[in-house]
Amino acid sequence: MVHLSIDQEGFRDIRPVFKLVGYSRPPECETAPISLNVHLNSAQADFMPLKRQSFIFHHATLDTPPILRRLTINGDESHDYISRQAYLSLRANGAYSVHGAESSHVDRHHAECTNLAWKFDYLVGDRRADNGKLVPGEKTFTPLGFSCSPGLLHPAHRKKIRLMHIVKKSVVPKLTAEKLEPPAPPCSLRPSVRPGDTHSISFGPSSPPHPSTRMGFLSHRRARSQVSKQPDAAAHDLSKNWEHISSISNTLHATFRRTSTRSRSADYSSYPASREPSDIPTSGLGHAAPRSGGSSLPTRFSGDIALDRKILPATMLATLLSDPSETGLAGPTATHASNLAGNIQPLRPPNHHTRTSTSHRGS
Repeated sequence: MVHLSIDQEGFRDIRPVFKLVGYSRPPECETAPISLNVHLNSAQADFMPLKRQSFIFHHATLDTPPILRRLTINGDESHDYISRQAYLSLRANGAYSVHGAESSHVDRHHAECTNLAWKFDYLVGDRRADNGKLVPGEKTFTPLGFSCSPGLLHPAHRKKIRLMHIVKKSVVPKLTAEKLEPPAPPCSLRPSVRPGDTHSISFGPSSPPHPSTRMGFLSHRRARSQVSKQPDAAAHDLSKNWEHISSISNTLHATFRRTSTRSRSADYSSYPASREPSDIPTSGLGHAAPRSGGSSLPTRFSGDIALDRKILPATMLATLLSDPSETGLAGPTATHASNLAGNIQPLRPPNHHTRTSTSHRGS
């Protein structure tokens, strides 16, 4: 059994226990047989927690993260197997890994110094209360696994825990854990899209190593029915709709012009012949023919608008209200204009609540 001693500033000391679950042989060498020394240095022993358990640690900007202090075997607290301590970061949620190497002379017959590698993996998460709410300032720490060279656990490599050993470990710079990125999907599962094709998605080794977010969105079967049309098809539909609207507009405009012409011919057919043609508008309120003097009336409307038979043009109203002697109109036309001007009375509200003199006398 492998025991790791972890604490945070001397508090919350934990001792996770790992058991051996696997062994990886070193790479085979064709020129010479594999010796015991090669197994101790190049092979790898894998350990898993004896019990899956999460621990609680404080996390703040100014707080020191947990520190891996010692590595012991089978509960022997008098010997240590690593010479450097390691900071176990809790900065963000996710998987972390810290690894180191120890120099040792396991084989007494060889003067060469060998490097014995080791690695520790753990998981960081948020701590939540029983009601599901997030607990601020605290993180969960879950050991995942430990692996090392078999020579690291050899009795010849262990060191007696004394004062000098503790001082050396405190002076030497500590290792730092690194956050692990999630592995990329295999090449056979990465979507590959042909250029210019946003509907069909195939899977193959020719896919880009990191598919974009849009490609991942289109890979869902629900999204395939909601993908917008191609730009060419959308432009074709827009042009067809515009042609249809233009044809309807032209038809309505032609019908409106015919109606306007008939209305004007019916309105002005009874005008006296002595009127000047310049006084009669030729195309609705927006276009008035210039007078003989060369001036023209200001226009506020434009276009061919049909005149209502009950509305008089501005020029006709000005002629009717003017003095017949000044305009030169004589005969029945002037008399008719004077009668019309005299009959014009301002509008006044009805007197619904006014009492008559008779009713007042009766009361």
